[in-house]
Amino acid sequence: MVRTAVITVFFVSLAFSIDAIVIEKEVLTRMGMGTTREQVTEYVTEKGIVREIVSEVQMNMMGRMQREKRKETEIIIYRKGGVLNYKINHGSKVFSKTELPAEMVIGMTMMIYLDCDPQRRCKVTEDKIKPTGEVKRIGKWKARKFVAEGIMPGMGPHKKVTQVLWFTKDSDLLLKAEKVKLKLLRSSVKGVKTKNPYIKDVVKVMDRIVEKHGSSVMTEVNMHGMVVKEVVKSVSTGSISEDKFAPPKGYNELGGFKIQVR
Repeated sequence: MVRTAVITVFFVSLAFSIDAIVIEKEVLTRMGMGTTREQVTEYVTEKGIVREIVSEVQMNMMGRMQREKRKETEIIIYRKGGVLNYKINHGSKVFSKTELPAEMVIGMTMMIYLDCDPQRRCKVTEDKIKPTGEVKRIGKWKARKFVAEGIMPGMGPHKKVTQVLWFTKDSDLLLKAEKVKLKLLRSSVKGVKTKNPYIKDVVKVMDRIVEKHGSSVMTEVNMHGMVVKEVVKSVSTGSISEDKFAPPKGYNELGGFKIQVR
């Protein structure tokens, strides 16, 4: 009887484990008022993506430097027509829930793939990501440098965003993770009617970039004076408990929102 009970518990625990590619990253964000340093563990799975984040925030408030440490989790679940996003603050035991349409999610990254003339006639192209010829080692990988510039339409004049991207083809695991992310993205737009003529072309271009250049191991984005630098430190195979794809029991929900495109 005892042996049977032990075996039963063992199989139950396995049933709630999901295979994952585990990517460790460091992210540094600089802006006028201060900096944020993040240690990120990203679990890439066929179900979605979970990011566990430990951050240290330094902000200059009225001439005084304030520091705060945070432990957070971000959950991204792709489904037909959109993305469900949870952001969880473990310190205060609260979470927010956001539902975004797929075209808005893709639109957030679309700017670097759009080539527009002065009359605002645009086309989606991978040629906006330009090679520089520079090669260096980032961690254990040999990477090639690319630069991309895009525009961010908004109030007033269009704003320029510059990205520096370092791609490598040295890691099969990183490449696999990129392909899983693209598969999730494609699943969210498949069969979806959209008024945005560029959405599905952007996904195709992203596919070609991964096949041609590999996966990104370092990016630096300069947007309106805010600079975000992300560096991959390691990648491995692992697993994650299925219950990590929802907020922990006992946490309170803060304001969230759902956006619909008509």
